[in-house]
Amino acid sequence: MSKIKFHFSKPIILIVVIVCFNQTSLFSNQSEYDLCQLFNDNSLKIVDVGLENEILNILNHVGINSNSFVLQACEKLENALAITYSGDRYILYGKGFLDSIISKTNFWSSTFILAHEIAHHIYGHTRDLKLLNEGSLSDFDLNQKRIQELEADNFAGFILSKMGASIHDASQVITNYTNNVSNIHSTHPIKEKRLEAIRKGFERSLGIDTYSPNNATDYFNLAKQNFFDQNFSGAIINFDYALNLDPNLNEAYLNRAISKTKIQDFQGALIDYNYFILHNPSDPEAYIDRGLCKLNIKDFSGAENDFNYALNLDKTNPRIFLSRGKLFQAIGETELALNSLNQALLIDPYFNFALYDRANIFLTKNLPFRALKDLNLIIENDPNFIDTYSLRGKLKFDIGDNIGAIKDLEYFIKFNNYPEELNLLGLCKFNLKDYSSAINYFDKALNIDKKFASAYRNRGIVKEKTKDYFGACKDWKEAAKLGCIECLNWIKISCN
Repeated sequence: MSKIKFHFSKPIILIVVIVCFNQTSLFSNQSEYDLCQLFNDNSLKIVDVGLENEILNILNHVGINSNSFVLQACEKLENALAITYSGDRYILYGKGFLDSIISKTNFWSSTFILAHEIAHHIYGHTRDLKLLNEGSLSDFDLNQKRIQELEADNFAGFILSKMGASIHDASQVITNYTNNVSNIHSTHPIKEKRLEAIRKGFERSLGIDTYSPNNATDYFNLAKQNFFDQNFSGAIINFDYALNLDPNLNEAYLNRAISKTKIQDFQGALIDYNYFILHNPSDPEAYIDRGLCKLNIKDFSGAENDFNYALNLDKTNPRIFLSRGKLFQAIGETELALNSLNQALLIDPYFNFALYDRANIFLTKNLPFRALKDLNLIIENDPNFIDTYSLRGKLKFDIGDNIGAIKDLEYFIKFNNYPEELNLLGLCKFNLKDYSSAINYFDKALNIDKKFASAYRNRGIVKEKTKDYFGACKDWKEAAKLGCIECLNWIKISCN
């Protein structure tokens, strides 16, 4: 999953804020905008789609499919805070503070901070400020707050591991911006304890140190659970342990091979596939998977041999025809690919992966409405086939349905905040003459990929349209540096 990059450059306090309020009049209005005033700050009435989507992504990794938190930017706040007020759960952050330190560290820092604050809410660490002010609730003591911080750090380490971060990425905020000064009178533990909590959460995600397997079967089962949780590195580690204890555990070779393909270790996967097939020569699925692995390293002849062998073993498996379709596409045999996918769909008319690949072929053949029919059928079959929304959004844009494209693409970026889709959303908004939203989406695309020439080009066009000629020229010059040839002509004509 790509993310909006927000970073922290100075010591931060990731805290559950419990404040003794003197300004009781603030409680007369149940608006999140009052909360910034509690810190002598002003609210900013902005919606940061990138951060909102990052919160959704974090929640999705723990099985929560909707965002019940209110994200609120404050103008000067130099922190990120989890607050409950009148039953609603808020995450406040200092917009200027975050913006000023974007370049200080990588994008995982913003994920860590948001995950940390989400943990405070999920674990019930936040007392309702209104009830505290009324005296209906008492605050946590310092020892309880320190324990809560470690719980939130553990959760953040767990989440970052699940999302593919390294232990270095997960630890960098605490490593760089906290210290080991005595914590007796602080709400926060010392750096050493916090790093330990992050490490334990990180390893818990990988299935390490949370369970003590006794034999190869235990490790094998733990590895399968890791795989199910999409913790592929943890799965490989535990398959290794299983095979060290029992080198004849054939299923571990097959499953380790599949796990290795997930992290694109195709050569390592081939070694495991070869061993498994040597001892299980009649398993068609193994030939399919090995063939796909060979396809990824452009061994087209080897892939074709595996798919044909699988077909000799089982002529009713639609995955074989799907895989042959992928091979034919890779070598430029479009008609053979289409025929193979049609065969897959004769066996299973609701085989979404075949429908998706066939839609792509229809698009290359300039048959957009046949592609649209397949994409619509996929979503009818499975509304959670997320990639379909991206492809359908691009198709709708191409046929001039900007509103339909926006609906699909905005749904897609809730799960995958990719710069290409953000750039396309900007173009849709531009076509609808919503120039402010267009620039916002181009900004977000460039926050993720600062070398995205098309986003600079397109943002420059919008700026020219809105008479920001200086800004347009600046963007076109950046795009030209990155290879935009037409931008050179625009610079020559319009820029001094």
